[in-house]
Amino acid sequence: MWCLYALSKRPDLQTRLREELLSVPTDTPTMDELQALPFLDAVVRETLRVHPAVPATSRVAKKDDIIP
Repeated sequence: MWCLYALSKRPDLQTRLREELLSVPTDTPTMDELQALPFLDAVVRETLRVHPAVPATSRVAKKDDIIP
């Protein structure tokens, strides 16, 4: 969802991504074909960087420990 929102704000990037996706010769690309798309990878990574799936992680020690 965040990726679509970000792309709606940047039509130039949306057009660039669409062109890269249309360069794939089939309607059902394999995983290898998808991994060969560098701009798609960049868009997904940037979206996850800006809007992480888990924004914060809290950890609690179960027992006291001494760090040497």
